Amino acid sequence: KDRAAALLVNAFNDLQAKDYIKLNAGALIETPILTTKIENNGHANITVNKASLKTYGNSVFNAKTDLDLDATTNMSIYGVAGIAHGVAVVNSTNTNNVTLNAGADVFSLGNTNIGLTQPINVLDFSGKELYPRAEVNLLAKTQIWNRTVVPVSADSYAKVDHKTTDNVNIQKGATLRSGTNVNIDTGTPIEKSEGIFD
Repeated sequence: KDRAAALLVNAFNDLQAKDYIKLNAGALIETPILTTKIENNGHANITVNKASLKTYGNSVFNAKTDLDLDATTNMSIYGVAGIAHGVAVVNSTNTNNVTLNAGADVFSLGNTNIGLTQPINVLDFSGKELYPRAEVNLLAKTQIWNRTVVPVSADSYAKVDHKTTDNVNIQKGATLRSGTNVNIDTGTPIEKSEGIFD
């Protein structure tokens, strides 16, 4: 924890998305198809090119991604016969990068800190952590009520795929220095991912 970051660079993504599809239908023969899909390909990038960043205190570079994605299909059909087909999908790929290209010179007389997914927490004046660990909440949900006299089963499903990658790239010709310590912290997000088929 760093109470006094003289140099603080943050790249934070915070994405929220919800797609909800609902259908109530009745006829002699019903064959509805409902599909919802959320796709995310996100990048939180910090790049230092040919530049000199020097501080007499501590420096902090943080990159993380917070997600709250919800894709839901909700279907009720009535009639003599019916096939109800529902699909809910959430696909998410996230990359957090800190890159020092050739010619970059980062020096801190104190600590030089890099935090990916698990940020280096800077404390405010009350001692509260300003940058908590990344949170990922993903939900794909398919709800089907086939109330026809002759219900026919269908290939319905709910699916969640998620991947987070953290990279620290120090290219040839770049320098990362500290008068005390160089700290690189990565971690897994606080994650809740569910694919629910009712």
